[in-house]
Amino acid sequence: MGLEKYQKMFFEKIRKTFCQWRSKECIEEKELYRFLHTLKGTAGSIGLEEVAKTVNEKLSSLSEDSHTIWPTEKWEHFIAPICNLDEYTGHKIIKKEDSQVEISNPQITNSSELDKEFILIIDDDLEFITYTKDLLERQGYSVIVATNGKKGLNLIYDLRPSFICIDIHLPDMNGFNILMRILKKAKKTFIPIAIISADDKVTHRIQTYKLGALDFIAKPINPDIFLAYINNRLEFKQELEQLIVIDELTQVYNRKYMKERLNALIKEYERLGSIFTLVILDLDFFKQVNDTYGHLKGDEVLISFSKIVTQEKREHDIFCRYGGEEFVLLLPNSQASDAHYLMERIKNSLAETPFESDNGSFFVTFSAGIISVNLENLHPEKLLELGDQALYFAKESGRNRSITYHPEINLKKSRREVTIIIVDDDKLIRSMLKNFFSSWTPSNAYTIKVIDFEDGIDFLSSSWYQSSNKYMILLDGIMPNLDGLEVLKEIRKNYDHKDILVSMLTGRTGEEHVIKALELGADDYIVKPFDTNEVAKRVFRLIKRVFT
Repeated sequence: MGLEKYQKMFFEKIRKTFCQWRSKECIEEKELYRFLHTLKGTAGSIGLEEVAKTVNEKLSSLSEDSHTIWPTEKWEHFIAPICNLDEYTGHKIIKKEDSQVEISNPQITNSSELDKEFILIIDDDLEFITYTKDLLERQGYSVIVATNGKKGLNLIYDLRPSFICIDIHLPDMNGFNILMRILKKAKKTFIPIAIISADDKVTHRIQTYKLGALDFIAKPINPDIFLAYINNRLEFKQELEQLIVIDELTQVYNRKYMKERLNALIKEYERLGSIFTLVILDLDFFKQVNDTYGHLKGDEVLISFSKIVTQEKREHDIFCRYGGEEFVLLLPNSQASDAHYLMERIKNSLAETPFESDNGSFFVTFSAGIISVNLENLHPEKLLELGDQALYFAKESGRNRSITYHPEINLKKSRREVTIIIVDDDKLIRSMLKNFFSSWTPSNAYTIKVIDFEDGIDFLSSSWYQSSNKYMILLDGIMPNLDGLEVLKEIRKNYDHKDILVSMLTGRTGEEHVIKALELGADDYIVKPFDTNEVAKRVFRLIKRVFT
């Protein structure tokens, strides 16, 4: 879909606004600020970069909260450099490089592109966060930030980042305290950790290395050196992972070894017809175990579960930790019925294993998706996808059960359903994002539903939330009547965090409201103007990380 439609809407909106303003004797400066702020974000997103640039220059001389009166003659003169009113009235279309910019709706299937390393920055320095996040994301990395230690610790366990950057001075705790709490786990998974600070004391450097961090980085950073450093550390991490086939925590095989053995079993099936079955196992409500009893107790559960499976499986069965609380069993010379029998034995053993905590003992269960190899699924990714669909069906059917994949499984039910909610008072932005995501097909594993609201009051007063669903909310930061930050506060106060991702849409950079949004519980922020395809990739990365 070309951008011409949205450019026409953009110019029509300007024309109507100017007509409304002319019907009044004057406007307040804050009204002019809000309107130009909207124009800046929208224009750059639909290919009108020159308009966005000029608007941004004008915004620098305005105050968001000013009640200064602007008569018609004054505001018309002020905006004259931005546009020719006659041209806008005539719906003149400005094209980027004299050509139509296309908004595509690609089906995202390139897992290597979307599995780009995930970087976590724990820092309350707004300028550093925005600059570094933008720098890394332009290189294709996924970046999440935490502005305090508590959220940073939660993200380390929930998102399993590939690199962690921690500032020393945080509002709720010292960065060195975070380092001491995560170092053991980080070393087991080869996660590089860097302490970063503008307080470049020798004592800080010494303490960084004594505590076990890989590096100390002094602010301000040199962007070229910083990017080279990140690439270097992540490449080294990947090389280490390639050398190791045992998961350090559970002492079972890791994902790398699983993929090697799966490929070998497929080749053996092609050559000799040797059947095998793949099982994906996932601990039920594992995040609740971490949240309720702590991550150390969660690690204990993973270790005990791995020991039970190892004891129950045959010697030549291949048991691997696939990621987080998800495991894969490869069962050579086995049918799906054999896998079901094994799952029942594991289920019974796990049911007899209590876990002790300060609040008494508790038990855990698991769900499993089973798929046997045949000529129609003779590809590793296909087998894993079908096994994952069966696993998801088992979860949706009540958990604590094993389901064998079969074509009669309702595909919609076997997909993860995610509702994308767009809350933005700019009709043009809402329309563009809704049209895009309504026909968006990120992968066969997800069903996407899209709804939109023109302001925060309509959104909060609607019956949008259902406890069994997952949500990705794209929330505008500046809206009339109820500010985006207030909407965010209400979301985090009244609804379950684990079901809802919130990404703030903002036209501001380097301002305190960004840090406020992160403190209130925003998972990400997207700066206007934005490219719709890049927004889609970032949304999908977050969905995969948090909702898988």
